[in-house]
Amino acid sequence: YFIVGKRDLTTYFKITEAYFYKLEAPEKKLFWLEDVGHNIPGFAADKMQKTIIGDIVPRLNLSGTNK
Repeated sequence: YFIVGKRDLTTYFKITEAYFYKLEAPEKKLFWLEDVGHNIPGFAADKMQKTIIGDIVPRLNLSGTNK
């Protein structure tokens, strides 16, 4: 799972997007945060938390073995 700020100039979002589409994984998702740069936890912690809790955690298989 990738959480990316659309205004990230440190890790340019188009490079991250290109890498994401080349990445082979059993499940993957790219979450875009508009109006956010590189420091997502510093400037958009609420959006990051909502994405993790609302979109990522429900996708996880939390039953079964511990990894």
